[in-house]
Amino acid sequence: MIQFLCFGEVLFDGLPAGPVPGGAPLNVALHLHQWGYRTHVASAVGQDANASAMRSFLAERDFPIMGIADHAQWPTGWVDVTLDEKGSPSYEICAPAAWDGIPFQAGLAAASEVLVFGSLALRNASSRAALEQYIRAIPRRVLDINLRAPFVDWTVIEPLMKRVEVIKLNRDELHEWLAFKGLEASVEGAEDLNCFAEHFSQAEHIIVTDGAKGAYLLAAGKVWHHPIFSVEVVDTVGSGDAFLAGYLHAQAQGMSVMDTLRWASAAACRVSGFRGATPLLDVQLLQEFLTQHPPK
Repeated sequence: MIQFLCFGEVLFDGLPAGPVPGGAPLNVALHLHQWGYRTHVASAVGQDANASAMRSFLAERDFPIMGIADHAQWPTGWVDVTLDEKGSPSYEICAPAAWDGIPFQAGLAAASEVLVFGSLALRNASSRAALEQYIRAIPRRVLDINLRAPFVDWTVIEPLMKRVEVIKLNRDELHEWLAFKGLEASVEGAEDLNCFAEHFSQAEHIIVTDGAKGAYLLAAGKVWHHPIFSVEVVDTVGSGDAFLAGYLHAQAQGMSVMDTLRWASAAACRVSGFRGATPLLDVQLLQEFLTQHPPK
């Protein structure tokens, strides 16, 4: 069985120092893969030099590519990434891209235990149709809200939020949803999270990352919080993806909610100390990092 199937964009992040493979689903999958989980990606690349470079990169990581299709018309995804003085990214995403036309693969779906997908891949009807089939076929679903203007349509995103067991988003995305619903946002703390949870009662876990203020996790009506770890930040590209991968790892290992938050926070903070979203970072290195940062 495939433990995790990550659906969505596979692309190159055009960072100031040069392009690196990326896309939130791929970032999450690469972390899970290097931590020993049977993980695949359902996506598509073009028939171009970037597709060849992507396959070469994945071969170096010994990552399976059976779920990554060839798109005959659209190019491999590309994002121009700009970093501010704090290393925080902004994005300009090319469209259309090959991952806008992801096909459904029945064999891949039948073999998968957990579906992980983001909101960006909903921008095109073709990929949305394939995602609908995956959602119906795979018993456990995790949705990572990744709002990237101008590709934001809550009328498309929100119905899927009601069909998953886990929802992850950041504080800004939570406030955008509140604005969409005509609800008032508070500045910090768990009040917004509780309001959000009232609308998605089927979700077992709701996660809100809040930058330098840490992260929150709501489960069974209770909210847990964990602060960030102190690291020298190189860039924060992919730190949210590392957080989600850390969460999935911790849950797969049967960790408590608090230990899950701690592990996920460590993964996010440690990745922000490297350039790019998917540095080589094995479980042992993260365990050593946690040992050096005991709970307060």
